[in-house]
Amino acid sequence: MIKQYAQAFFILFTTVVFSQQKPDYELIEKNIKDENSEYYYTSLLERYRKGDKSMTLKQCEHLYYGFAFQDNFKNFRYKSLTDSIAKYEKNEDKLDSKNILKQLEFRNQILEKSPFDVNHIWGKINNLDLLKRQNEINICFNQLDIMHNVVRNSGDGLTKETAYYINNVQFEWFLINLLDLKATKNPETIDEIYEYILLEKNDKNINGLYFNVEKVQYTIEYQN
Repeated sequence: MIKQYAQAFFILFTTVVFSQQKPDYELIEKNIKDENSEYYYTSLLERYRKGDKSMTLKQCEHLYYGFAFQDNFKNFRYKSLTDSIAKYEKNEDKLDSKNILKQLEFRNQILEKSPFDVNHIWGKINNLDLLKRQNEINICFNQLDIMHNVVRNSGDGLTKETAYYINNVQFEWFLINLLDLKATKNPETIDEIYEYILLEKNDKNINGLYFNVEKVQYTIEYQN
């Protein structure tokens, strides 16, 4: 079942045509602090956690890019939690429901602080699939949908001027995989605010993709 949903997701979101509009960080920061605004951040984040697909693109942009202005915004890994997940994934009883529930518990703790972590959202989808919790899987796919729409609407990634704007470097790899592309090497930093990923030859004739990472924090901290 999960393969069918994933295939439908990939097909749909690689064929959608997007406009290109860079995020206005100054305006976003102002709007998300206004409790009377439709862009008030606490409300948007609550809707995102529920997988609310009724949010407008503007609301989704305020949600995704507004996370840069939240006190708990960090682009870092939680080592003790990821180590625990890895431990349970290697366990002989890794398909046991208790084992899967522990993995899910750790992933949820990570996503509580880092709700746009696509790696752990995808890991959560796999956990939920084994537990046959389809409603929660749908929420996760809706969250990926929201992020994908926002990032793809920010540019086409073909030049620095039309770079994709991201709030987490993990999304670089998620998008490359989604587009069925392969990188030839690790990202190259350009002018301090861009990353360029050179790609293998492909039928889309894309040599590489540019990402604007000006709002990504590179400090990696390990939290026990």
